[in-house]
Amino acid sequence: MPLKLNPGVQVDYVLESDRDIKENQPSFKLKILTVEMFNQYQALLKAVQSADESEQMRASANALMFGLESWKNMGGQEMSVDSIMNTLTLMELNELSTALAKLNQLTVKEKKV
Repeated sequence: MPLKLNPGVQVDYVLESDRDIKENQPSFKLKILTVEMFNQYQALLKAVQSADESEQMRASANALMFGLESWKNMGGQEMSVDSIMNTLTLMELNELSTALAKLNQLTVKEKKV
């Protein structure tokens, strides 16, 4: 069964900027979402677009938490909206959000399975 058709599966993701790190590489565990959960995630992303500038980072972190199962090698920090905001740049947050969205989009080939 294709990975994207199996909600609940988790996929490791490493930020582009961390891919050269060999030891204790920071990584994120992203979730495969059900269609209902993905629709909720997309609604959260729309809220990011309508948020004022001062709230966009928090809204983005909230949306990411929806599909982020865990992280490792992040300096011992517990995963939370506040720690995401204090640890990641806006560019890294956007990279993770994009990776989560791509991970949960079915391809034409997968839809035919």
